Amino acid sequence: MVTWKFEMEDDDGTTHAIYIPNTLFVPEEPFDLFSPQHSGQEIAGPKGSYFIMKDDKMGLTWNRGEQ
Repeated sequence: MVTWKFEMEDDDGTTHAIYIPNTLFVPEEPFDLFSPQHSGQEIAGPKGSYFIMKDDKMGLTWNRGEQ
């Protein structure tokens, strides 16, 4: 298990580092798998988070979209 890090840009153009702990990593595989369910569980926080997946983009909302 590893902590997976990626960066996302918010609606204001600010880049945020997202860390997802306890992620399965198989170095022999030629690609990484992304699990929205696992990610949501690991970074949910007290107010929740969710991903919106589309064919050309992904959105992440945390704290139920509150500032």
